[in-house]
Amino acid sequence: MYAMNPGPGPATADMSISRDCGYAIDGDHVVINIAEIANNRPADDVSGTLSVELWALASPYVGADFSGVALAGTTIGEVLGQHFLSDCRYDLVFTPPHAGTWYLSLMLREWTPAGYVTRDHVNFALPYRVADIPAVVRSEGDNVISMRFGKKERSADRTAMASANPAAEPATAVAKAGVTTRARSAETKTDTLVADAGAPGESRSATVKPAVRNKPVAAGSAVSMNRATQQEIAAVKGISGKLAERIVASRPFKTLDDLMRVSGMGPKLLKKLRELISL
Repeated sequence: MYAMNPGPGPATADMSISRDCGYAIDGDHVVINIAEIANNRPADDVSGTLSVELWALASPYVGADFSGVALAGTTIGEVLGQHFLSDCRYDLVFTPPHAGTWYLSLMLREWTPAGYVTRDHVNFALPYRVADIPAVVRSEGDNVISMRFGKKERSADRTAMASANPAAEPATAVAKAGVTTRARSAETKTDTLVADAGAPGESRSATVKPAVRNKPVAAGSAVSMNRATQQEIAAVKGISGKLAERIVASRPFKTLDDLMRVSGMGPKLLKKLRELISL
C-alpha cells in the first residue's frame, strides 16, 4: 500500500527537520523517511552531533523537558551552517512501548555541553495503540496449560505506518547557499495499515493487534537473520534464546559467514544451520 504525505514546508528553527516525513513500523524494525534536515545558522556555525529520535509520549510533545519511551534513534553527525541533508531514510531497530495509547514525536536533537537538546520536532496526529495480549502459563507439575491475561504485554506483528501533515503541496528543497535545487518527496510503504496526520481536533485511532509469537519454523523454509524477530530466530533448532538475542543485536549481516562474529556461533553450529537460515 502506497502513501505520500507532503508537509507545509521547512520549519523556521535554526536547526530544522522537514514536516515532509513519516515512519513505517514492521515488527522489530522501523523505517523513518525525512525530506530534509537543515542547519539554518550562519555558514561558519557548525552544529553539534545531531540525533534523529522517535519517541512515544503520553501526550503530544509541546517543547522543553519530556518523559516517554524511546522507540528508535540514530546519530547523523554534524551539519555545516547553511547546509542540509535531503531524502534521509533510516532503517532502525524498533523497541515498542508497553500496552496503552501513545503519541509519537519525531525529534531532531543536538549534542551540547549540557547534553542532548531538542532543536525541532514533528508530532504525528494519529495515536499509536498497543493492545494487551494473553500470557500462556504452564504448570510443570501436571502439564496443564492455562491462559492468563496481563496488562503489560505488547503486540508487534502488524505493520503500522504514520505520516505528518498531509494537507499541503510538495515543496522544493533549495541549498541554503543558493547553488543547487532538488525536488523532494517523502514516500512510505506498508503492507497492512496506513495512518496519516489529521487536522487538529479530528478523532482518529489505529490499534495494533496482538502478535502470534514463537511460531514453529515450517519445514523447508529458511528464517531470515536480518528480518525475523528474536522469537522466530529462537525457534530455529540449535539456536538458543540468548544466541537469538545476540544475533538481533549484531545485525544486519551481509553474508551468513558474518554470523561468526556473534558470540556463541561457532563454525560447526553455523554449518548445521545453513539449510535453515537465510539473510
